[in-house]
Amino acid sequence: ARQARQEAFHARAFAAAGTFLAPGATLTHPGGPALAAYRAQLDRDLDAGDLWSSVVGVQVALEALGAAVLGEVEERLVLHLPALAPLHRVLARQEAAHHAFGLRLVERAAARGALSAPRLGAAAGAYRPLAMGLLAGCAELLDGLGDSPAPYAARFEALLPTWFLEAA
Repeated sequence: ARQARQEAFHARAFAAAGTFLAPGATLTHPGGPALAAYRAQLDRDLDAGDLWSSVVGVQVALEALGAAVLGEVEERLVLHLPALAPLHRVLARQEAAHHAFGLRLVERAAARGALSAPRLGAAAGAYRPLAMGLLAGCAELLDGLGDSPAPYAARFEALLPTWFLEAA
């Protein structure tokens, strides 16, 4: 329940920051169709009772993406909007903790045989392109910041475990 509240707060904070940092962007919702596709995959996994794929999708991939975005904007944010630095630190700490929790959960399940490598690979293969699609869907917003999705994608992939990168 606590993580759900934190995630709702993260979504509001990301949306507000995007609107404030790139006021010229015309997106009504950064990520638009890509976010809907991500959610549809999560819904399919949950409807099928595939908890592990949903954990990979949310805790491993999506939390890594959040941490990557926060890491990438940190220097710019602190330089141009220092009043938001404390909020940024809270969000970054929460994203990193959620991602680390997901990695531990999945890797412990795999180590005890409750989760197979092919199943992990299938989940990674489904969620990696969806996460990259989220970044591509935010291109207009990033352009408003004078940026492109490429450094965010590189940081995202740097946060992913080897089994995720090799499987996808």
